[in-house]
Amino acid sequence: MKQLTQEDIYKLVILKVLNLKTSDYPASILKKAYDLISHRSINRRSFYSAVTKAKNEGLIEIVEKQDKLIFYSMTGKGREVYKSYSKSFTPSMEAVKTVVSRLEHVLKKENLHPKIAPILDAEHRPFFSRLFSAKDVIRYYTLKRLLIQRKLYMAEISELLEQELGWTPSIGYLYDIAHEMEEGSLIIGRWDNDVRRNKRFYQLTDEGAHHFKQIEQSTFDQTLQHKKYLGECLQLMEEIKY
Repeated sequence: MKQLTQEDIYKLVILKVLNLKTSDYPASILKKAYDLISHRSINRRSFYSAVTKAKNEGLIEIVEKQDKLIFYSMTGKGREVYKSYSKSFTPSMEAVKTVVSRLEHVLKKENLHPKIAPILDAEHRPFFSRLFSAKDVIRYYTLKRLLIQRKLYMAEISELLEQELGWTPSIGYLYDIAHEMEEGSLIIGRWDNDVRRNKRFYQLTDEGAHHFKQIEQSTFDQTLQHKKYLGECLQLMEEIKY
């Protein structure tokens, strides 16, 4: 499944504006883009490049020139691409938004409704990983757990993430983050058996306990931003005039 890129988002904004308005010029479209996706920074150069690419791909066309202003309108092909974006990407965005909303409940210390089935299946997980910093989520969960139990294995964090969020990265990635946390003195790891070294457990350090609140707040702020951004992206795909 094709993953949604930043350029795709810009094209969606361009098509959304031209779907709501007969024609418009790039600077005006960019101004409206700041309102449509206010929770993610917009690179002006990349946005104008997306306008050019949309024109070259036949999604928009020049309909009028006024002095130095070039007005574009959406083509039939652009309308079809707009519809295909909605069909292709809305399920991924809704699934990821559900996971992010569950993380928000965890961070707010609110009770989660029981999860009937995995929320985020394999085809949607890459989109979550590209959008969200999995590292911050793993660090938060690991330190939070170690505040209430003496030691843990990263497999426990994997199970907890799956249970509470409906998402978990690979076990290899979890241990990579654990290694980084060790290097940052947030946790300390030891082998169950110094000879075989096939199972490593972790314990909290004073440094990890000290930085927990900061990591928790950072994860919370990021979660709220991503939730709002996903809401904006979903709105881009709504109210399409066929």
